[in-house]
Amino acid sequence: MPKNWRGNFKSKVFMVITLFMLGVSGQDFRFEIQPQDTTAVQGRPTQLDCRAIGSTGIYYIWVQEDSGAISSTRRRSVLPNGTLHFSLADRPADNGNFYCVAINDQNERIQSKIAALTVHYIENVFIEAEISNYRQGDKIEMDCNTPGASRVRYSWLRNNRTITADGRIVLAENKIIINQLLVADSGEYYCQVSNSYGRKNSNSFNLVVTGRPVIFRRPENAVIAKGKIGILDCVFKANEFTVLWYFNNTRIDRNNKTEIFSNNSLRISNFDSADEGEYTCIGQNAVGTAVAKATLRIAYIRPIRKSRILNIAWGTKAIITCEMPIALPKPTFKIYGDGLLRSTTNTYTIDKVSYRNNNVVYECLVSNIAGTVRSNTTVQVAEIAFPMFIIPPVDVLAKLGESALFNCDCGNSKATTWTVLNVAGQILHSNSDYEVLQNHSLYIPSVSEKHEGNYSCECSNFINQTSLTAQLKFPYIGYFHDQQTSLFSKIGHRAELICKLPDARPIAIANWHTSSGLIDSNDDHYIVNGNKLFITEVVISDNRTYTCKALNTAGERSHSYNLIVIVPPMFVVRPESITVDETDSFSLDCSATGNYMPEIKWLKNGNPIELNDRITMNLNGTLSITKALMSDSGMYNCIAENTGGTITATSYVTVKMRLRFLSNFNEIETLIFNPYERIKGINCSVISGRPFEVSWYRDGYPYQSNATNVQSDSILQLNQPSINESGIYICRANDSITSIQKLVNIKIAYVPYFTKHDQFATIRATIGDTVTLKIDIGGYPKPSLEWQFPYLSNYHNTTDDNVTSYEIYENGTLILRGIKFDDSGPYRCTAVNPYGSVSSSVIIEVVPKEPRQISRGTIIIAAVCAVGYILIMIIGYFYCRTIKDKKTYDIDKVGQDIMQFENFPNEIVAGPEGDDECPYEEECEVIVGNRRLTIGDAALRLEFPKQSLKIFETMGHSKFGPVYKAWAAGITYQEKRTLVAIKQLSNSTEALRAEFMYQVNMMLRVGVHANIVKVLGVCLKEKPLSLIVEYTDKGDLKSYLLSCRREMEILPMEIPDHLNYDSKLRICQQICSGLVFMAARDFIHSDIAARNCVIDSSLNVKITNLSLSKDTYRNEYYAKNSSSNAIPLRWMAPEALFEQAFTIEGDVWSFGVLMWEVFSLGLLPYRELKHYQVTEGLRKGTLRLPIPGDSPVEIYGLMQQCWRNMPGSRPRFSELHKKLMEYSKLSRNDIIVYGTKCEGAVFCV
Repeated sequence: MPKNWRGNFKSKVFMVITLFMLGVSGQDFRFEIQPQDTTAVQGRPTQLDCRAIGSTGIYYIWVQEDSGAISSTRRRSVLPNGTLHFSLADRPADNGNFYCVAINDQNERIQSKIAALTVHYIENVFIEAEISNYRQGDKIEMDCNTPGASRVRYSWLRNNRTITADGRIVLAENKIIINQLLVADSGEYYCQVSNSYGRKNSNSFNLVVTGRPVIFRRPENAVIAKGKIGILDCVFKANEFTVLWYFNNTRIDRNNKTEIFSNNSLRISNFDSADEGEYTCIGQNAVGTAVAKATLRIAYIRPIRKSRILNIAWGTKAIITCEMPIALPKPTFKIYGDGLLRSTTNTYTIDKVSYRNNNVVYECLVSNIAGTVRSNTTVQVAEIAFPMFIIPPVDVLAKLGESALFNCDCGNSKATTWTVLNVAGQILHSNSDYEVLQNHSLYIPSVSEKHEGNYSCECSNFINQTSLTAQLKFPYIGYFHDQQTSLFSKIGHRAELICKLPDARPIAIANWHTSSGLIDSNDDHYIVNGNKLFITEVVISDNRTYTCKALNTAGERSHSYNLIVIVPPMFVVRPESITVDETDSFSLDCSATGNYMPEIKWLKNGNPIELNDRITMNLNGTLSITKALMSDSGMYNCIAENTGGTITATSYVTVKMRLRFLSNFNEIETLIFNPYERIKGINCSVISGRPFEVSWYRDGYPYQSNATNVQSDSILQLNQPSINESGIYICRANDSITSIQKLVNIKIAYVPYFTKHDQFATIRATIGDTVTLKIDIGGYPKPSLEWQFPYLSNYHNTTDDNVTSYEIYENGTLILRGIKFDDSGPYRCTAVNPYGSVSSSVIIEVVPKEPRQISRGTIIIAAVCAVGYILIMIIGYFYCRTIKDKKTYDIDKVGQDIMQFENFPNEIVAGPEGDDECPYEEECEVIVGNRRLTIGDAALRLEFPKQSLKIFETMGHSKFGPVYKAWAAGITYQEKRTLVAIKQLSNSTEALRAEFMYQVNMMLRVGVHANIVKVLGVCLKEKPLSLIVEYTDKGDLKSYLLSCRREMEILPMEIPDHLNYDSKLRICQQICSGLVFMAARDFIHSDIAARNCVIDSSLNVKITNLSLSKDTYRNEYYAKNSSSNAIPLRWMAPEALFEQAFTIEGDVWSFGVLMWEVFSLGLLPYRELKHYQVTEGLRKGTLRLPIPGDSPVEIYGLMQQCWRNMPGSRPRFSELHKKLMEYSKLSRNDIIVYGTKCEGAVFCV
């Protein structure tokens, strides 16, 4: 077979069968031409060649892989020479692999190599590009896709013009990349794909590039006549832009005076002086901003002198001049004379006055858009009598070496002569020093010192002669004297600067300069009038140096003036009216500015404020008052004053009375009760300037109890309370900003009293009997009992048979043994405690003993009873031993048993110093099996009918039996039905029944607390025995924490409030508060864990003892086998685990593990370790839980204190609760996260 034989399985099978049927080719029969890989164009002819030699009668069969042998058709045909001809190549049908088979007349067959035919075509072309709002400076990439086409060339066009690559546009294969987009890049793009088949265009992509706004027509400065319309153009070129107009930095909105056209031009109607100022046009879009500014001024023209007379000599030149008014914009001029327009400038020149000009009135009209002012000039021509100078000689100033020219023209004279007066009237003629010109002027080519003097020009005619004298002088300029250097002006006023020019020849002229250069005399802001400079309206920028320069031909002198613009004070910060609380500190900020720093003064209610240690004012004017008093209320005026003026700002201060206590009560209050005095109260009175509330708290929680009744906000009333209600009470008052509290340690005391008033009457006893006198006494502190009877001091516990022996027990019971006749009489018992005493008497009457005989049957019965008693004791001993052995359990073994435990109490038990007495409650006994158990009468009163319970869910199993979730109808007065948990006793062994009843007893005795599950009812009258306790809508704390963990895993970036540090801390605080309450009563829980707490939707937590060790939380308990008691190994303190020492200190260890559960969101402690590894670690004293991921170092520090190996070194629950409450007052900046992945942050959740 050929080495290049390929194809799918179907074609290969076809080839194998064909060759097998045809046989193997001969040696001389071979291919001269084999088919070659060929490319074709869709719709055009092509062919594959194949020719064999070395035999006769050869014919050919062509085979296409995947299709089989090819039959000749109009489109595909096999020619006699072996060529496979395609009249029209079709890619779907012809694209593939072909080979030919040659067959000779001897039926020998040979197969050619496989050749690939590739048909090129372009079926579809489309552009792929991100559709977005492109901005100037962005980048865009467009791809031109041609699926199925090969060997194609790409070209890109925009608006039908070919795009070429440059430094910004990159063309790569089928991609175009345009960097730094320009607005000019906007347009319709498409790509053109071509190959040998032809050319095809893609769909078009419309690219719109949003550029920065470009101002096409800017607003221009303009002067507008009053009452006219002003229009400012502002035309932009940009896409999707907005235009805003501002006047002197204030936003302009459309109103009855201003209008913004659709092309964004601004129209101002009825223009007046209030509209003068700077107008700003801002065009902006997402790319950038363009700004243009223009200033509008109001036009004005000031009046001028209306008429004057111009006297002029006949034959001389006359210049009619229009006075320049103060005007804006610059005015135009028209001069009329004899009814004709003579000039359109401000001057009209008459070259030679004649008599026809006499008394002609020339009218000057000066106009601008503000109006027109007029003035008249009347020309009066003097008559001819004597020779008259048309151009009289004038003094000439010349420097040495310069030329000098004296003009002298007598229009009606016949002769003109010049005489030098200082050389004795020498008549001058033209020579080397002087030259008399044809127009009679005297010219001195080079002035020297000898030329200084007076020159006379004499004119004469036939009537008379006249002369005028002129002087040739050398120029000079003196110095400025007695000049001011500083001038002051208020802003907005008119300023005048006068320059006293120095002596000079010729008289100096004045120019005014600033640092910007020469001041334009035609400027609207500055008016220059000779040596005076006027500033029409002073602004702050006029605060600068002005220089007056005096100039003449001799040179120049200068003097500078400093104009100081006095700006009236302006408030930078105004004081605001505030309301503060008494004793708080407050400040009234007031600062002002000006080029002369203003002085700040404060007035209160119109009177100056005296500064002292409590009331201070800093340098910027802020008034600060510490420890505000009620008298600080009032009106405060901040006055800022400088040479430019005075301004005042007013604010009002209201001081509210701070929340405070009015009543004082002792830190320790002892309330003494007796059975006939039911109610006592403590008053807590408060006053405040705000609405407030007063409430009482106990152990950090609002005080509520069935035995109390708070009748008002300020009176705590106790109605025959139990001694458990002694403790720290807090009166807490709150208003909207302040919270205050006062602590009182209330001690509940009861005077001694007899619980049964008919305790004893007269007791009749027989000689030799034993008499027991038991007193049922109440009171707190527990009263001491004292008996008084005849022989009290003599025969205590005596063994003398002749006297009566007596014994007084600790509970006060008096036992008289072997009573005699002498013992008859009154016996008095007195009960005493620090708050009172009570006495009761009994009379014992002793009578003789009646003689009787003991029968033999009696002796036999007594003997049988004695033997039976001994047998019962022996049986009882072995039975108890068996029970004890059954309660023994051990830890997981690795090769051998590690440890055995006995008598582990899983539930709440009484502590070693617990007091089983309940002095203010009657007691009753309940028979369970053969055991007599004592339980308070309160349990009997809590008996609840089972038919009112509706069980709807099994929560799990404890060692006693199932624990259900149920609805209890009417179990509380507040609700029609209440969600409860029912703990049933179904494993009905005598030991479990006894332990169950013991647990009920303990739960009733522990008392009522906000964070301990309350017993709501019991079912003891019928089996199975049941305990009904509170339950919550969120279930046990363990499952709640795990649900929070799952929630955080789903949304790791969105931490709900119930998962944050404050919520976790609050949960720990509540549990610790309940444990403080239990520890104060010497109760030990011994299974403190999250599974034994319940929580509601408001995150209120209560401690319970469901201990679901059988199924729900089986993994959290250890039991050697199914018959062993399960223990919470991972929560146990070492001494509890190894020594079976169950103490409050052991509960502290477990509480540390519970805190770890809360902050780790319900993880199993030591979850990587097996039970035996946990046991070994605790035995060595080295096993500790790691810090949870988001636990602050302070919280983890508390956990470590709870896990100290020495029980006595662990903190008390009261200390833990105090610390936890302190941590809630810390800000997040005060809490340091320890060793987490967000190291360096102040807080992690």
